[in-house]
Amino acid sequence: MNYSNNYGLALPEDDDFYDINPISENFATLDEALAETAAETETIGDRIGIPPAGETVVSMLAGKKESSVIKSIRHELVTLLSSENNTTHNIDPVDPSKTFAIMERLRSTHDFNITYSLSENAITISHGTYSISSGGEKILGFWIIEFC
Repeated sequence: MNYSNNYGLALPEDDDFYDINPISENFATLDEALAETAAETETIGDRIGIPPAGETVVSMLAGKKESSVIKSIRHELVTLLSSENNTTHNIDPVDPSKTFAIMERLRSTHDFNITYSLSENAITISHGTYSISSGGEKILGFWIIEFC
């Protein structure tokens, strides 16, 4: 009989006589390991909460205003100025602790570093200067998602 590398489970070979005991021991070992893993693993419900009765996470994200977990989703386009290292783009007010932004690199923005920060009413973008002749204007897109 051979044994597995990770959990030492019995691996009967073709010429072994059938014995239920090693198989039962395998199941007991697996049951214990799975129980430990399950106890340590967060579920999606632990991270975002449990939807109300009759709702699902999908229906809450896309559904009715009174049960939605998303307050607003906005898309903002920002044109970077070639002569400046920072650009501030005003947005409708949000609660930064309940909001995140996803940046899209649009129109020739792959050739220099860009970082950004989100405040209550603006996105501030830090970037290097660049030459207009090296790729035209630089445009970024931001998806701003605010949760309830």
